[in-house]
This record gives sequence, C-alpha cells and structure tokens, in this order.
Amino acid sequence: MGCNGSKQLAAQQPQEQKEPVWDENKVEMTIAKVATVVFVFYAKDAEQLNAEGGATATSDGIIVGQKGVLLIEIMWNQRLNQQVQQLSKKLPNNKIDLICC
Repeated sequence: MGCNGSKQLAAQQPQEQKEPVWDENKVEMTIAKVATVVFVFYAKDAEQLNAEGGATATSDGIIVGQKGVLLIEIMWNQRLNQQVQQLSKKLPNNKIDLICC
C-alpha cells in the first residue's frame, strides 16, 4: 500500500465526534466552605468528573473577613459570574468589597 494507501485508509475511517468535557454555557455552580472564612465556588458535577478522570470546569474563591469580603474571580463568562454573585449572597457579610481577577 505504501504511504498513499495508509492515507486512503485513514480518510475512509469515520472521524470520532467528541463532546467537550464541559461547556461553560451549561455549567451549574455550587459553593462549599473549605475553612473558617474561605469558601469555594465550583461546578456541581466536579466530583463526578474528577472521579471519572475528567477535568472540572472552573472555580472561584471568596474570603469573608471582619473588615471585608474578597472574591477571587476567574469565571469564563457572565453567566457563570452571575451564578457566583448569587451564591455569594448566601454568605454572612456578603457585600463584596474587592474582586481579584
């Protein structure tokens, strides 16, 4: 067959369509407390994806201090950012004073 034969064989095989591991337009965020004043926002299906060897979508963090609240924000789009803003309203002293991007 030579080189041309292997190219023809490869061209005849159907291309596998792969779904993205995650789609930022479908991710649903949740919040968890990881320390006394530290919370993390992450995808609801993160534990399942990690258990299957997949990558999780994205995460943010928030630190709630006595003098203010710091949000560490790395969201992919406004939809995810809005979810984080809504979840942060559930926290004590939830007025965000500083956002670090």
